[in-house]
Amino acid sequence: MAVSCIRENLLAGNSVKLGDLGKFSVSLKSIGARTFDDFSAENIKRVRVKFNPGSDLTNLRQYAQFERVLTKKADAEAKKDVYGK
Repeated sequence: MAVSCIRENLLAGNSVKLGDLGKFSVSLKSIGARTFDDFSAENIKRVRVKFNPGSDLTNLRQYAQFERVLTKKADAEAKKDVYGK
């Protein structure tokens, strides 16, 4: 139901803010027209939904812990050496 509500508001040209989660908005890409009257929906080539995260999601790096891991290939080779598969 939330998706339907967000979709409806975006199609109406509104931005949708979901508290600390962030904000959804629409971005358009179009080709130009010589005059206002020459411009139509055919000039619009792409419609995208943009998401801008709230501050709690934007600053994740300061809270994250990182560790090195093997690539999938190296992990598979290591398991092959240990388990013989």
